[in-house]
Amino acid sequence: MTLIVSITNILQKVFCIYCKHAKKHELFTFSKCGEKTFTDSGFQNWKKVVAKFKDHDSSHCYQEAKLNWIAQEQPIDAILKDYNVLLEILEEIHDTTKDEYGLKVFGLMQLLENFGTLFGLKLSYQLFSASEQVSLTLQKKKLQFMMHYLL
Repeated sequence: MTLIVSITNILQKVFCIYCKHAKKHELFTFSKCGEKTFTDSGFQNWKKVVAKFKDHDSSHCYQEAKLNWIAQEQPIDAILKDYNVLLEILEEIHDTTKDEYGLKVFGLMQLLENFGTLFGLKLSYQLFSASEQVSLTLQKKKLQFMMHYLL
Protein backbone atom coordinates (compact mmCIF):
# COMPACT_ATOMS: atom_id res chain seq x y z
CA MET A 1 0.00 0.00 0.00
CA THR A 2 1.64 3.26 -1.12
CA LEU A 3 -1.05 5.76 -0.21
CA ILE A 4 0.46 9.04 0.92
CA VAL A 5 -1.64 10.82 3.48
CA SER A 6 -1.79 14.05 5.34
CA ILE A 7 -3.03 13.63 8.88
CA THR A 8 -4.56 16.59 10.60
CA ASN A 9 -4.14 16.36 14.36
CA ILE A 10 -6.92 18.81 15.13
CA LEU A 11 -9.59 17.14 13.00
CA GLN A 12 -8.23 13.58 13.36
CA LYS A 13 -8.85 13.09 9.66
CA VAL A 14 -6.68 11.74 6.85
CA PHE A 15 -6.39 13.28 3.39
CA CYS A 16 -4.51 11.98 0.36
CA ILE A 17 -1.83 14.53 -0.52
CA TYR A 18 -1.71 13.46 -4.16
CA CYS A 19 -5.48 13.63 -4.71
CA LYS A 20 -5.97 16.80 -2.68
CA HIS A 21 -3.23 18.55 -4.68
CA ALA A 22 -4.57 17.29 -8.03
CA LYS A 23 -8.10 18.40 -7.19
CA LYS A 24 -7.01 21.83 -5.96
CA HIS A 25 -5.05 22.47 -9.16
CA GLU A 26 -7.63 20.81 -11.45
CA LEU A 27 -5.14 18.22 -12.70
CA PHE A 28 -7.57 15.33 -13.14
CA THR A 29 -8.14 14.69 -16.84
CA PHE A 30 -8.63 10.95 -17.21
CA SER A 31 -10.37 9.88 -14.04
CA LYS A 32 -13.50 11.04 -12.30
CA CYS A 33 -13.09 11.19 -8.56
CA GLY A 34 -16.51 10.61 -7.11
CA GLU A 35 -15.41 9.79 -3.58
CA LYS A 36 -14.45 12.96 -1.74
CA THR A 37 -13.30 11.26 1.44
CA PHE A 38 -9.58 11.71 0.83
CA THR A 39 -9.83 15.14 -0.84
CA ASP A 40 -12.61 17.13 0.84
CA SER A 41 -14.17 15.68 3.98
CA GLY A 42 -11.24 13.62 5.25
CA PHE A 43 -11.15 9.96 6.19
CA GLN A 44 -12.00 9.14 9.80
CA ASN A 45 -13.71 5.71 9.80
CA TRP A 46 -10.88 3.91 11.64
CA LYS A 47 -12.73 0.58 11.75
CA LYS A 48 -12.44 0.32 7.96
CA VAL A 49 -9.02 1.92 7.62
CA VAL A 50 -7.20 -0.95 5.90
CA ALA A 51 -9.95 -1.69 3.35
CA LYS A 52 -10.53 2.00 2.53
CA PHE A 53 -6.82 2.71 2.11
CA LYS A 54 -6.43 -0.29 -0.19
CA ASP A 55 -9.46 0.77 -2.24
CA HIS A 56 -8.18 4.31 -2.57
CA ASP A 57 -4.64 3.13 -3.35
CA SER A 58 -5.91 1.13 -6.31
CA SER A 59 -8.36 3.77 -7.59
CA HIS A 60 -7.88 5.49 -10.96
CA CYS A 61 -8.18 8.85 -9.21
CA TYR A 62 -5.22 8.11 -6.93
CA GLN A 63 -3.11 6.66 -9.74
CA GLU A 64 -3.61 9.75 -11.92
CA ALA A 65 -2.95 12.12 -9.01
CA LYS A 66 0.25 10.27 -8.12
CA LEU A 67 1.48 10.44 -11.73
CA ASN A 68 0.76 14.19 -11.80
CA TRP A 69 2.80 14.64 -8.61
CA ILE A 70 5.75 12.68 -10.02
CA ALA A 71 5.52 14.60 -13.32
CA GLN A 72 5.97 17.84 -11.37
CA GLU A 73 8.89 16.56 -9.29
CA GLN A 74 11.01 14.93 -12.00
CA PRO A 75 11.52 17.94 -14.32
CA ILE A 76 12.78 19.98 -11.38
CA ASP A 77 15.31 17.26 -10.55
CA ALA A 78 16.41 17.07 -14.21
CA ILE A 79 16.99 20.83 -14.36
CA LEU A 80 19.06 20.69 -11.17
CA LYS A 81 21.20 17.86 -12.56
CA ASP A 82 21.76 19.79 -15.81
CA TYR A 83 22.66 22.89 -13.82
CA ASN A 84 25.18 20.94 -11.77
CA VAL A 85 26.79 19.51 -14.93
CA LEU A 86 26.99 23.03 -16.37
CA LEU A 87 28.72 24.28 -13.22
CA GLU A 88 31.22 21.41 -13.32
CA ILE A 89 32.10 22.18 -16.95
CA LEU A 90 32.45 25.89 -16.23
CA GLU A 91 34.69 25.19 -13.22
CA GLU A 92 36.88 22.90 -15.32
CA ILE A 93 37.22 25.56 -18.04
CA HIS A 94 38.03 28.19 -15.44
CA ASP A 95 40.62 26.01 -13.72
CA THR A 96 42.37 24.96 -16.92
CA THR A 97 42.13 28.18 -18.97
CA LYS A 98 43.76 31.40 -17.83
CA ASP A 99 43.03 33.51 -20.91
CA GLU A 100 40.07 35.76 -21.78
CA TYR A 101 37.75 32.74 -21.97
CA GLY A 102 38.68 31.75 -18.45
CA LEU A 103 37.81 35.27 -17.27
CA LYS A 104 34.48 35.16 -19.11
CA VAL A 105 33.66 31.79 -17.57
CA PHE A 106 34.58 33.14 -14.13
CA GLY A 107 32.15 36.05 -14.63
CA LEU A 108 29.44 33.67 -15.79
CA MET A 109 30.01 31.45 -12.76
CA GLN A 110 29.60 34.44 -10.46
CA LEU A 111 26.31 35.33 -12.15
CA LEU A 112 25.06 31.76 -11.85
CA GLU A 113 25.94 31.67 -8.16
CA ASN A 114 23.66 34.65 -7.63
CA PHE A 115 20.92 33.12 -9.69
CA GLY A 116 17.80 33.19 -7.51
CA THR A 117 15.87 30.71 -9.60
CA LEU A 118 18.26 27.95 -8.64
CA PHE A 119 17.34 28.48 -5.02
CA GLY A 120 13.65 28.23 -5.91
CA LEU A 121 14.20 25.02 -7.88
CA LYS A 122 16.24 23.44 -5.12
CA LEU A 123 13.64 24.40 -2.54
CA SER A 124 10.79 23.03 -4.69
CA TYR A 125 12.59 19.75 -5.22
CA GLN A 126 13.36 19.40 -1.53
CA LEU A 127 9.76 20.12 -0.56
CA PHE A 128 8.36 17.59 -3.03
CA SER A 129 10.87 14.94 -1.98
CA ALA A 130 10.60 15.51 1.75
CA SER A 131 6.80 15.72 1.89
CA GLU A 132 6.47 12.20 0.49
CA GLN A 133 8.81 10.77 3.13
CA VAL A 134 7.15 12.72 5.95
CA SER A 135 3.72 11.54 4.83
CA LEU A 136 4.83 7.91 4.72
CA THR A 137 6.27 8.17 8.20
CA LEU A 138 3.14 9.83 9.59
CA GLN A 139 0.94 7.25 7.91
CA LYS A 140 2.89 4.35 9.41
CA LYS A 141 2.89 5.87 12.90
CA LYS A 142 -0.83 6.65 12.77
CA LEU A 143 -1.70 3.17 11.50
CA GLN A 144 0.44 1.56 14.21
CA PHE A 145 -1.33 3.65 16.83
CA MET A 146 -4.78 2.87 15.40
CA MET A 147 -4.07 -0.87 15.14
CA HIS A 148 -2.82 -0.92 18.73
CA TYR A 149 -5.91 1.04 19.84
CA LEU A 150 -8.35 -1.18 17.91
CA LEU A 151 -6.73 -4.44 19.00
